[in-house]
Order: sequence, then C-alpha cells, then structure tokens
Amino acid sequence: MVAIIVVIIVIGTAGLICFFLYKNFYQTINYSRTILVLRSEIALTTPDTATYKEILERIKEGNEEEIKWEELKNPFRAYILEE
Repeated sequence: MVAIIVVIIVIGTAGLICFFLYKNFYQTINYSRTILVLRSEIALTTPDTATYKEILERIKEGNEEEIKWEELKNPFRAYILEE
C-alpha cells in the first residue's frame, strides 16, 4: 500500500517537474525564436511621414466639393408626406 502511494507521489512530482520545465524553458525558447524570426521580417526603413502628411493634405483638398443638398434624395420624404 505504501509502495503505491510512493509511486503516485513520484509520478506526480515528475509530472510537475516536466510541466515546470515546459512552461519556463521550452516555451521561452520558442518565444525567443519567434521574436527573432519576426524581427528579420519587419521593414528596416522608417516611413516618410512628411510625404505621407502631404499626400493626406492633397487628398483632403481634392475632396472638398460643395454638397448640393437640394439635389440629394431624402429617404424620409415619402414618410413625411404620408403623415
């Protein structure tokens, strides 16, 4: 009876040790490998923010058309006329 309890304690301890090693060593090594791979894939040049802002300003300038409200269809017009 005591031998069975000792075997269960040894197996449980070995399981806990394996879990500890997996969480604290194996996963850490995998995370560091993933970081190294991702660092090699990122863009090494920084974006040109001045050109980006200039393009955005030109887009905004080109889209500033006067809205002709009287030409737009009113989806509520039929509802308003029915009342």
